Amino acid sequence: MPLPRESAPSGSISRVCPLPSGSTADAPYYDDPAARWWNGGEYEALSDSQRAAYEGVRNNSMFYDYCTDELRFNNHVPLECSYN
Repeated sequence: MPLPRESAPSGSISRVCPLPSGSTADAPYYDDPAARWWNGGEYEALSDSQRAAYEGVRNNSMFYDYCTDELRFNNHVPLECSYN
């Protein structure tokens, strides 16, 4: 959690995220994933052209994918790899 500006160490760069206008620190805005712009709309999934570009880079540039490393994980898929 970022430090409030007044308690940031002297000489450090403060990394305080501003709240939306009219919000308080305990506002439900921060508890509701749907309220975050990056969780919906055009950011929710790749378009067909974005998916094709992603697959092109993945197929031509990736050297190792631990999600498909059967020897490392004894034929189990790591939890983070099962999200799609």
